[in-house]
Amino acid sequence: MLFPAYLKFLIATETEKRRMSQAMAVACSSVGGQAALARAIRRPQETVSDWANGKSLVDPELVVEIERITGVSRHELRPDLSRIAPHMHINGGAQATF
Repeated sequence: MLFPAYLKFLIATETEKRRMSQAMAVACSSVGGQAALARAIRRPQETVSDWANGKSLVDPELVVEIERITGVSRHELRPDLSRIAPHMHINGGAQATF
């Protein structure tokens, strides 16, 4: 069964969500906390908190930037992307590729 792209982001497995949350916690720690990461990526601290607490998923467009800033792999931040959007390539360019 094919799902529209926007629905695929809602079907990360519980294991993937836990891994993403743990990776985001490491990313936050590497730069001095959630507020520091939020400032670095120009997003509200509440958004970063939601990512770290597993309430929402990191925007695919941000994984390369977060990887660059924190050293945490884009594949740890969003392991589901290669499965749910194999056509996407996240490479840091204007075109999102994974």
